[in-house]
Amino acid sequence: MIRKGSLLIVDDNEANRDVLSRRLAMNGYAVTVAASGVEALACVAAAPYDLVLLDVEMPSMSGFDVLGRIRETHSSTQLPVIMVTARTDGADIVEAFRLGANDYVTKPIDFPVALARIGTHLSHKHAVEDLHDSEERYALAMQGANDGLWDWNLITNEVHWSVRWKAMLGYDDSAIGTSPDEWFTRVHRDDLDRVDEALQAHLTGGTGYYESEHRILHRNGTFRWVLCRGAAIRNVEGAATRLAGSLTDITDAKVSDTLTGLPNRLLFVDLIERAIKRTERHRDYVFGLLVLGLDQFRMVGDSLGPLTADRLLVAVANRLQSSLNSPDSARPETTSVTLARIAGDEFTVLVDDIADVSEAVALAERLRRALEKPFDIEGHQLFTSATVGIAISTTGYRCPEEILRDAASSYDAIITSGGVSMGEYDVVKAVLSRIADMRWMQIAIKPAKPFAFGLLAASRRQVPVFGLPGNPVSSMVSFELFARPALRKMMGHAGIDRPTVVAIADEVLRRQPDGKTHYMRVSGAFGDDGRYHVRSVGAQGSHQLAATSLADAIAIVPDGDGIQPGDPVTAMLLSIA
Repeated sequence: MIRKGSLLIVDDNEANRDVLSRRLAMNGYAVTVAASGVEALACVAAAPYDLVLLDVEMPSMSGFDVLGRIRETHSSTQLPVIMVTARTDGADIVEAFRLGANDYVTKPIDFPVALARIGTHLSHKHAVEDLHDSEERYALAMQGANDGLWDWNLITNEVHWSVRWKAMLGYDDSAIGTSPDEWFTRVHRDDLDRVDEALQAHLTGGTGYYESEHRILHRNGTFRWVLCRGAAIRNVEGAATRLAGSLTDITDAKVSDTLTGLPNRLLFVDLIERAIKRTERHRDYVFGLLVLGLDQFRMVGDSLGPLTADRLLVAVANRLQSSLNSPDSARPETTSVTLARIAGDEFTVLVDDIADVSEAVALAERLRRALEKPFDIEGHQLFTSATVGIAISTTGYRCPEEILRDAASSYDAIITSGGVSMGEYDVVKAVLSRIADMRWMQIAIKPAKPFAFGLLAASRRQVPVFGLPGNPVSSMVSFELFARPALRKMMGHAGIDRPTVVAIADEVLRRQPDGKTHYMRVSGAFGDDGRYHVRSVGAQGSHQLAATSLADAIAIVPDGDGIQPGDPVTAMLLSIA
């Protein structure tokens, strides 16, 4: 589409105005005429024009006077002015240009020359207007997209950063220079090589465009995730001379769990890393980490479907968050907590700036209790619970993976049942060995069934493992004789809560001499003499469940001829005192 434009012809000579206006109108221009400088200024103030043809010599107000007034409100690009003069004096022409004239033509007017000059100035004006409109549209689009722009001159090695680019990093317009290092020195050290590789691949022609997701340092000390895109301009030899593009902040999408809206593993690991660095700077700073794993969550998905399982996860996340947000007089105001979902049914809590482990333990118990109430999901009343692991920064962790591993495996002890053996392959030991390095300290062989004790290496800790036999009778005896005393000792108790008494045997308690102390299941009761009397409950084989169900105590029979009727025998009571 050809754009002709509107012209204003200013001349005090009617004949000149008439001839010039008719000739220009015949060439498609919209023409307005003015007979004086005053009339011309009124026209300019009342309507927009694309160009003015202004006679120099006019009464009352000369063309120079009119030009000066026009330039007070319109630049030479906004409203071009071509002076029309019969003078050929160079001083007059210089004065016209000084006052802001775009060009001049001399009388008598050579119309082809005048048309060419009018066309040239109008084309320039329209190009500038189009460029301005384009820049304005682009600026509005970028403002709406909230992106930062950058333009890198590879010849001078200078970069123009937009105001938005700088603001995305927390800086004002004057705080960042033109060096490319303003970008590269802020890239996270773990991402820098990848950023540089992608950039070099594009500059050398290996890719059609540049694109990189990486972390960049904000002024407040945090790292923001950004998507950087760009494309190079190349010379005739194909060498890149300029690289321009945009920067988009993708932090929220990158570090949020899409299902629950909580921080995801990526953000949570970054928070732990910063907490570890604070422990290095401030010796009194302590933080805790809780890992909550939902018990038997897979059964929900298997029985009710994945959508119901997802809705349960959202409900769990909301309840945990509500529990953390509710007033807690036991937690100091300085302590802050961050809840995240880092895996399918695994939630984590960063407990910041705590006094000691008791605060983390109290919070863990509070969250565990919060999950005891049922969840109403699509007409189903669902119950769930959580196993909570705790780790505290005082152990001296160096990276997030260490404390996450310890919190996830922060068991005081592991008790297994199902059988252990001395053989080359054992199911229980094989499963535990896949969790961490395990070292068996001893295996006590019971009649037909073994009891095993070992240590499981969990990062910086040694977790005791008690392997109980699968037989319920042997398992009970093994637990009472070995596991319970050990656990009580670990908990700081001096003795066990199963009291022993000196009983009187009402019958012979004897086993084959084998150099070992035997533990016989017996029934007991207090007699008329006030003494506790015991007798055997029958066959003592490990397969005899009745011997356990009828037993009130375990008689400790030393190796030898056994205990005769009426003899004293030490008995461990199975009822809790």
